[in-house]
Amino acid sequence: MKRLESFEVWCYKQILKISWVNLFSNDEVFRRTGEHLTFWKTLQRRRDGMIGHTLRLNELPQATMEGNIDGKNHRGRGRLSKMSQIINDMKCSSYVELKRNAEKRHVWKIATNQSLD
Repeated sequence: MKRLESFEVWCYKQILKISWVNLFSNDEVFRRTGEHLTFWKTLQRRRDGMIGHTLRLNELPQATMEGNIDGKNHRGRGRLSKMSQIINDMKCSSYVELKRNAEKRHVWKIATNQSLD
């Protein structure tokens, strides 16, 4: 998240043609552009909407998200799961609750809008 926010500020500085040598605070850059950090919230909103669609499907994308793909397990620690981050963002206690909320579209819309606060 911090990397994306710093990239967004860097882009605003490029638009304003502010050299990296000139020391401007982020607040000064936002005051000059009239903008604020929006990239992370936009990314979260789109991700949550896409996850809702995927959880309502009963096909390959859902199987890959749940890890139900046949094959052998590799040695070592498993990869970090994005699902745990999504479960925390959507304020759910478990994957089952997340999936149950996604099946009810109106509940999912409300949860998606509340996760951005």
